[in-house]
Formats: sequence, structure tokens, C-alpha cells
Amino acid sequence: MKALTAIVATVLLWGACTLDKSGTGDVTGRAGAGGSARGGTTGTAGVTGGGGAIGTAGATGDAGTSGAAGTSGIVGTTGVAGTTGAAGHDGTGGGGSSGKGGSGATGGTGYISCVNPNPVVIGGEDTGYVRCMGGGAIVHRPHAMDCPNLLPRASGGACVAPGTTAQPCANDAACTARPHGYCAMVPTNHLPACGCLYGCVRDSDCFDGQICECGDPIGVCRAASCATDSACPAGSLCASADLAWGGCAFIPPPRGYECQTQADTCLTNIDCMNPLPVCAFSSAAGTRGCHEAQQLCP
Repeated sequence: MKALTAIVATVLLWGACTLDKSGTGDVTGRAGAGGSARGGTTGTAGVTGGGGAIGTAGATGDAGTSGAAGTSGIVGTTGVAGTTGAAGHDGTGGGGSSGKGGSGATGGTGYISCVNPNPVVIGGEDTGYVRCMGGGAIVHRPHAMDCPNLLPRASGGACVAPGTTAQPCANDAACTARPHGYCAMVPTNHLPACGCLYGCVRDSDCFDGQICECGDPIGVCRAASCATDSACPAGSLCASADLAWGGCAFIPPPRGYECQTQADTCLTNIDCMNPLPVCAFSSAAGTRGCHEAQQLCP
């Protein structure tokens, strides 16, 4: 019995030693007096180490935004058509058959245009005449109407000049031989003189083959083969023109009215140049052309 007890004690002591080496429990129990030794508590197993945390995946980058589409350009508007140009000096007109040329001119196809036409107004009244730009005081007559009459003049028409004339005068009151008389300085073969002149208000105041060209203070009768533009071929103007040129004279060249022709090379002096600076009508040729200027005789 004692031998068995000693063996059991030995076995228990060996077990206690073994548990103390491998466990984490309490110390080996001690054998009580006369009893079995109490084993120590089994040690708790060590905690398994946690795995490393999985790294967070990088965020996917945002896709770039698409560029905005360009807007379509605005469609351009159609340009305005240009107006027909004025007739050229070679006689090729730019106007239509209606008798109106390009902008700012009158005259039909095949005729030289009246450039920058302006109505002739005297004493605030229309006269029915239209003046063309270009020198020579050229006018044409779209329609006939009575001319303004500015007689008697407030000044009385007093006149003083060194020369003498067939009908001398000192003022308008001296000029009573015919209607519409007034006193004015008139050219003579030597010195200018004061003489009576007699004007008109309408064509019937003139001789046959004449029209009344409105003026200040009264109209003047002029030779004419036409009375208005409508008496001429379509597109042609009944326009004034000098009827003589060249040489020398004491009085201005006579003036008259003729229809334009397609053979004309000028209408006003602006259509001519030196050495033939003056546009005049040749009754022999029946056309207007550029000629020498008339000089004042010495």
C-alpha cells in the first residue's frame, strides 16, 4: 500500500511538472496531507495573431468630361444688289427704258445722264426745270409750267454803266415798250451798258420755235426744237446747250434747247477736257460735242 501510494505521488508530481512547463495555468497544486494532489488549471491557449488588414483599393479616377460641341456659325445674309450705274461718256447709258438712269442721275439707255439733277427753284417756286451738275449751267425740262415773276423789283432795278445801247435805261421804270420789262447791264461791242430787257412767264410769251427759260427776275425766251423731255425720243432729255464756240465775242454764246442724241459725246462741260473744254451743240452735225472755248474780245 505504501509502495502504491509512493508511485501515485510520483506520477502526480511528474504531471504537475509537465503542466507547469506547457500551460499558462496556475501553479502546480500541492498534495494535501494524506490526500491526492489537486492538479493546476489548464492554461488558456494563446490568441491566434490577426492577419494584416487588406489594404483599401485605390479609388478609380473620374473619367474626363467630353468637350462641348462647337456651335454652328450663323449663315450670312445675302448682300443687297447694287444699283445700276450712271451712263458712261461713250454714250452707253446705265438707265432703264423708263428714262431714269442709275441712282442720282436721269437719262435713258444710250444717252448721257444728267448727273446729280436738282430742281431749279426761283423765289421759292418750282420752275419745271432741272439743273445738271458739271458746268455750263445745263438744264433740262421735265414739264412746262409758268415761271415765277419777281417784277417789279424792290430795288427798282437802278443801273449805272459807262457804255451806251439802243434802249438805255436807269431803272426798271424806263422799260415799258413790252410786258415784263426791266433794266439790266447788257454787253455791247465796247463797254457794258444799261439797257432794257423783256422777259417771259410762259412759252406763249415767246416767238414760235422758242420756249421760256425761267430766270431771276423773269424768264428769257430761248431758241428750242423741243419744249419738254416728252417731246424727245424715249430716254432723251430736252436740254440746254451753247450754240456757238471758239473765237472771241463781246457777248456770251447763244443758248438753245435740243433733244439728246445717242451720237452725243457730252452733255455738260464735265464731259470735256482741254484743249476742247466746252460742250456745245452743232446744228450742222445735229449733235453735242466738245469744242474750243469762246474768248472775250479785247
